[in-house]
Amino acid sequence: MALGGARPGAGRPRTKDVYAADIRAAEQKIKDRLPEIVDAQIELALGVRVEEVDPKTGHAFVYKKPPDHKAGEALMNRIMGKVTDQVDVTSDGEPITFNSESERLSALAAFIDSIRNSGA
Repeated sequence: MALGGARPGAGRPRTKDVYAADIRAAEQKIKDRLPEIVDAQIELALGVRVEEVDPKTGHAFVYKKPPDHKAGEALMNRIMGKVTDQVDVTSDGEPITFNSESERLSALAAFIDSIRNSGA
């Protein structure tokens, strides 16, 4: 008889399993209306003219919602792929080279120590 360790079926179910039906339903809603969603994203990317009428005075207000760069970016990322973000957090732009596995591990340990000591 096992005295410990993981047991089949024990523990909290994975989130993706719990919400699988809801996720499929949401994906289907998006899929069903995808042409409308894309058209709306394009409108947002280009800017939108909006007309609102004051119900009390009947006066019409027309204004243009400026182009939304996030909508345009999302469309461009979808078509051309997202540009790789490069972040340099430790080397001040200098190349980092490692000669051996032990050197890599030493550098990693030093990096972890520096984070711990900085209070981050």
